[in-house]
Amino acid sequence: MAENQPGASLVRGLQLLFAIIVMGTDGYAIHVFHGHNYEVDSPVFGGEATLHVSVPSAWGFLMICAVWTVLIVVFHFVKPSLASRPMIGYIYIIAEAVAVLSWLASFIAVAVNVSTSNACLSD
Repeated sequence: MAENQPGASLVRGLQLLFAIIVMGTDGYAIHVFHGHNYEVDSPVFGGEATLHVSVPSAWGFLMICAVWTVLIVVFHFVKPSLASRPMIGYIYIIAEAVAVLSWLASFIAVAVNVSTSNACLSD
Protein backbone atom coordinates (compact mmCIF):
# COMPACT_ATOMS: atom_id res chain seq x y z
CA MET A 1 0.00 0.00 0.00
CA ALA A 2 1.00 3.61 -0.39
CA GLU A 3 1.10 4.12 3.38
CA ASN A 4 4.19 1.90 3.61
CA GLN A 5 6.17 3.85 1.02
CA PRO A 6 8.38 6.63 2.36
CA GLY A 7 7.46 9.05 -0.43
CA ALA A 8 3.69 8.92 0.13
CA SER A 9 3.71 12.01 2.34
CA LEU A 10 5.85 13.84 -0.21
CA VAL A 11 3.41 13.00 -2.99
CA ARG A 12 0.47 14.14 -0.86
CA GLY A 13 2.32 17.36 -0.08
CA LEU A 14 2.88 18.00 -3.78
CA GLN A 15 -0.76 17.19 -4.46
CA LEU A 16 -1.75 19.78 -1.86
CA LEU A 17 0.68 22.35 -3.27
CA PHE A 18 -0.62 21.96 -6.83
CA ALA A 19 -4.24 22.09 -5.64
CA ILE A 20 -3.47 25.39 -3.89
CA ILE A 21 -1.77 26.71 -7.05
CA VAL A 22 -4.84 25.76 -9.12
CA MET A 23 -7.13 27.44 -6.57
CA GLY A 24 -5.03 30.60 -6.71
CA THR A 25 -4.81 30.87 -10.48
CA ASP A 26 -8.43 29.87 -11.01
CA GLY A 27 -9.60 32.28 -8.32
CA TYR A 28 -7.60 35.07 -9.94
CA ALA A 29 -9.03 34.25 -13.37
CA ILE A 30 -12.57 34.26 -12.00
CA HIS A 31 -11.90 37.53 -10.18
CA VAL A 32 -10.53 39.45 -13.17
CA PHE A 33 -12.94 38.05 -15.76
CA HIS A 34 -15.28 40.75 -16.91
CA GLY A 35 -18.49 39.70 -18.58
CA HIS A 36 -19.29 40.73 -22.11
CA ASN A 37 -22.53 42.19 -23.37
CA TYR A 38 -23.62 41.35 -26.90
CA GLU A 39 -26.35 43.15 -28.81
CA VAL A 40 -28.16 40.63 -30.99
CA ASP A 41 -31.02 40.84 -33.46
CA SER A 42 -33.13 37.75 -33.15
CA PRO A 43 -36.77 36.91 -33.71
CA VAL A 44 -36.58 34.65 -30.67
CA PHE A 45 -35.96 37.64 -28.41
CA GLY A 46 -38.43 39.88 -30.23
CA GLY A 47 -35.96 42.06 -32.12
CA GLU A 48 -32.96 43.34 -30.20
CA ALA A 49 -31.65 41.80 -27.02
CA THR A 50 -28.59 42.17 -24.85
CA LEU A 51 -26.92 38.91 -23.89
CA HIS A 52 -24.47 38.82 -21.03
CA VAL A 53 -21.65 36.25 -21.04
CA SER A 54 -20.28 35.58 -17.57
CA VAL A 55 -17.57 33.37 -16.09
CA PRO A 56 -17.56 29.90 -17.67
CA SER A 57 -18.95 27.27 -15.34
CA ALA A 58 -15.95 25.02 -16.10
CA TRP A 59 -13.78 27.41 -14.07
CA GLY A 60 -16.01 26.93 -11.04
CA PHE A 61 -15.89 23.17 -11.54
CA LEU A 62 -12.09 23.34 -11.59
CA MET A 63 -12.21 25.20 -8.27
CA ILE A 64 -14.45 22.48 -6.80
CA CYS A 65 -11.93 19.85 -7.91
CA ALA A 66 -9.10 21.69 -6.17
CA VAL A 67 -11.09 22.04 -2.94
CA TRP A 68 -12.06 18.35 -3.14
CA THR A 69 -8.38 17.45 -3.50
CA VAL A 70 -7.47 19.49 -0.42
CA LEU A 71 -10.15 17.64 1.54
CA ILE A 72 -8.78 14.29 0.36
CA VAL A 73 -5.24 15.21 1.41
CA VAL A 74 -6.51 16.25 4.84
CA PHE A 75 -8.43 12.99 5.05
CA HIS A 76 -5.24 11.11 4.14
CA PHE A 77 -3.45 12.53 7.18
CA VAL A 78 -6.46 11.95 9.49
CA LYS A 79 -7.05 8.40 8.20
CA PRO A 80 -4.47 6.66 10.45
CA SER A 81 -6.50 7.65 13.51
CA LEU A 82 -9.58 6.06 11.90
CA ALA A 83 -7.77 2.90 10.76
CA SER A 84 -9.71 0.65 13.16
CA ARG A 85 -12.88 1.07 11.09
CA PRO A 86 -12.92 -1.29 8.07
CA MET A 87 -15.00 0.91 5.71
CA ILE A 88 -12.55 3.83 5.82
CA GLY A 89 -10.29 2.22 3.20
CA TYR A 90 -13.17 1.77 0.78
CA ILE A 91 -14.39 5.31 1.32
CA TYR A 92 -10.86 6.58 0.69
CA ILE A 93 -10.57 4.64 -2.59
CA ILE A 94 -13.95 5.96 -3.76
CA ALA A 95 -12.96 9.54 -2.85
CA GLU A 96 -9.68 9.19 -4.77
CA ALA A 97 -11.49 7.77 -7.82
CA VAL A 98 -14.00 10.63 -7.77
CA ALA A 99 -11.13 13.14 -7.50
CA VAL A 100 -9.22 11.67 -10.43
CA LEU A 101 -12.28 11.50 -12.66
CA SER A 102 -13.40 15.01 -11.71
CA TRP A 103 -9.93 16.43 -12.49
CA LEU A 104 -10.07 14.74 -15.89
CA ALA A 105 -13.56 16.08 -16.54
CA SER A 106 -12.63 19.60 -15.40
CA PHE A 107 -9.56 19.77 -17.63
CA ILE A 108 -11.66 18.65 -20.59
CA ALA A 109 -14.33 21.24 -19.74
CA VAL A 110 -11.77 24.03 -19.45
CA ALA A 111 -10.07 22.95 -22.68
CA VAL A 112 -13.39 23.18 -24.51
CA ASN A 113 -13.62 26.84 -23.43
CA VAL A 114 -10.23 27.63 -24.94
CA SER A 115 -10.94 28.79 -28.46
CA THR A 116 -8.51 29.21 -31.31
CA SER A 117 -10.79 31.34 -33.43
CA ASN A 118 -12.95 34.40 -33.01
CA ALA A 119 -16.01 32.80 -34.57
CA CYS A 120 -18.39 34.29 -32.03
CA LEU A 121 -17.04 37.81 -32.59
CA SER A 122 -17.19 37.75 -36.39
CA ASP A 123 -20.85 38.86 -36.58
